[in-house]
Amino acid sequence: MKTTRREFVVLGAAAAASVAGQAQGANVTDPWYRRVRRWGQVNITEDDGNMDIGFWRRYMKDTYTQGTIINSGGVVNYYDSRIPGAHKGLTLGNRDLLGELVKACAEDGIVYVARMTNTPTDEIIKMHPEWMCQDAAGKRTNRACMNGGYLYEWVPAQMKEIAVRYKPAGFAVNGGGGLNYQLCYCQVCTKLFKDKTGHDLPGAVNWKDPVYRDWVKWNADQVIALWDFQNKVTRTAGGPDCYWIGMTRGVVTERNMLRILERSPVSFQDHQNRSDASGFQQFTEDGKLTHGIMGWDKIVTASQALYGPRMTTKAAPESQMWMYEGIAGSISPWWHTISAHHHDKRRYETALPVFKWHLENEQYLYDRTPVATIGIVYSEDNNVFYGRDDVSGNVEAPWRGWINSFTRYRVPYIVINAEHIERYAHKVSTLVLPNLAAMTDAQVAAVKRFVANGGNLVATGDTSLHDPLGDARPDYALADLFGAHWVSGSRPNTGYRAPISGRSNPFDIDPGPGFATAGEGERPLGINTYVRLTPELRAHVAYSPHPKGDEPPVAPGAARHPIFHGFDKTDAIYFGGVVPKLTTDAGTEVLLTFIPVAPVLQAENAWWRTPKTDIQAMMVRTLPNGARVVFMPADFDRQYASGNNPDHGILLSNAVRWAAKEDLPLAIEGPGYMDCNLYQQTGQYSGRIVLHVANLTYATFRAPMDEFVPVGPFKVRVKLGKGVTGQTVKLLVAGQPAQSHVSNGWVEFVVPSVTGHEVVAIT
Repeated sequence: MKTTRREFVVLGAAAAASVAGQAQGANVTDPWYRRVRRWGQVNITEDDGNMDIGFWRRYMKDTYTQGTIINSGGVVNYYDSRIPGAHKGLTLGNRDLLGELVKACAEDGIVYVARMTNTPTDEIIKMHPEWMCQDAAGKRTNRACMNGGYLYEWVPAQMKEIAVRYKPAGFAVNGGGGLNYQLCYCQVCTKLFKDKTGHDLPGAVNWKDPVYRDWVKWNADQVIALWDFQNKVTRTAGGPDCYWIGMTRGVVTERNMLRILERSPVSFQDHQNRSDASGFQQFTEDGKLTHGIMGWDKIVTASQALYGPRMTTKAAPESQMWMYEGIAGSISPWWHTISAHHHDKRRYETALPVFKWHLENEQYLYDRTPVATIGIVYSEDNNVFYGRDDVSGNVEAPWRGWINSFTRYRVPYIVINAEHIERYAHKVSTLVLPNLAAMTDAQVAAVKRFVANGGNLVATGDTSLHDPLGDARPDYALADLFGAHWVSGSRPNTGYRAPISGRSNPFDIDPGPGFATAGEGERPLGINTYVRLTPELRAHVAYSPHPKGDEPPVAPGAARHPIFHGFDKTDAIYFGGVVPKLTTDAGTEVLLTFIPVAPVLQAENAWWRTPKTDIQAMMVRTLPNGARVVFMPADFDRQYASGNNPDHGILLSNAVRWAAKEDLPLAIEGPGYMDCNLYQQTGQYSGRIVLHVANLTYATFRAPMDEFVPVGPFKVRVKLGKGVTGQTVKLLVAGQPAQSHVSNGWVEFVVPSVTGHEVVAIT
């Protein structure tokens, strides 16, 4: 490699910094996937033939980067490959850019992971059309079949070549790496499916077709088979620690996460930014979901974009807040930029303060487990077989409603896969099942054992009303806990429909009472329906009109359930959906009833024709063993995700707090929208609690966030864990101590202000 004078000057500093940037709590003899905690990536383009390697060595020094993902092969190669069909970057000429970068990494003590982009080039498509997917009509596409020669022959040959020549620590991939969840009718898929099941491939997507369901399960098995094959290739060629890490997405609707992560020693994720629907809090949720499968002793990292759109720089507060929320979920930071040179040079400063702070406070960010009494449960079978063609509406939206409520109202939680309920049952007091419709018998039994042992339960929508393949059961499998039963002949919820387009006003859609005229299984969003609170107390609201005959008298001593805290001056709140008519058991207390649509197009018509029904929207029970159960057939969670109505968020928060008997380990009083996450450290750092507080107050509008605005003060109460005295409280971002007061197993202190985020260490 030719080294310029500038690169020579940078080299010495970079090598020295690599020592300073080593993980504080990691053993230098540990394999790379246990010790690298700060990642970086220059996503090289074909226009980077004149890449300024010296600058990027300096940048990795300045960000204390310990590992980097380097574009190596696949759709574009950054070296001279001997594999037929390989395409070298257009501007590289004779330059072995990959070799130069790998040598620089070795000299600077930075771990190199090879990045593949498993998309076939035009040349490969022409050379091997039989490797491409085929539709039902026999037409080939430009997408490589997951089971064909491209991923089982060509890509492995190139990975072997890279492993031998450049010796990467492991292999990653762009996006899904060629994984495919669509029907392919190529000769390979046709034979493999026939050999496995005895059936021809299904002719189309049809969730009621047993053969299509078999294909869905078979295809999932093929994803895992390819994952295992790729690991065999890379570990055989590169050594036992040269894992195929691939890349996943840390979202609740991702397919095959459970089996993939259970195989992986580290997690790489393509989760670069937030959406307006999910917010920054989704990145913290990502960490909880991923660690919940892998364990909290594993490293999880995800690419965090400095750009946006591709060629320009994202507003720094937007990128930094995404990093802060990842750190709050125990996700290691990973700066990511596209191209090695830019006309917009603002991005180079974005990651510097975050990575410096991460280095200085690394001891507080690892070797820890979350402290929470609430566990929210998801299932990949529910995603696939109940979510079907609308997993976003059927599954993700109810989930998102709960996550947003937890965040907004400062309820610590953990994420639990339905297969792991027994694993986490002793760690939480309350389970939340958000429209967890498709459940296995084993999962149902695990929930029942949890409640029998005194655990509390909150469930919504169609939870347990479908079997693992998404078919309707005659009744809720958890009906004995809910104290409610599906009415025979009613149609279960198999999806929802947004307001119908083309009408003068979608709020005037009349679903009728329950599902009577709503259509087969439809659950609309945002229509003009309401729910009534009991008992009715509006007659006691002094500052209001009191029309004769409209307000029922209030019985002496009448009081509402604690779930209605904050709703003292209203007897009705907006809902937006429809509710099935159920039957209830003795001892089941119905708190909310459904109010059907009233016309709203003309103001003169905006009055309730049916102000009361007996259709149950929310019910509660306290079982003989003291366990509490809340069941909401009304989909407040889905409505909250869609409409962000504060009444829905408060109702969800109140419901889970009541179910948990107010057994939460954290209470924070103060202004703003703050995402709060609590951890207890383990191992060499046991005896310490760490609290993350992220300021999302000005991040609730559309991205990008362009300014940090401080809010506060906050009065904080934290329940002390084993070995934690609470005598010392340190604000790690502000860099100052906080005066603490300890009483009855709790520590109290004040955080004067939070700008972007604050992290508090309690010992």
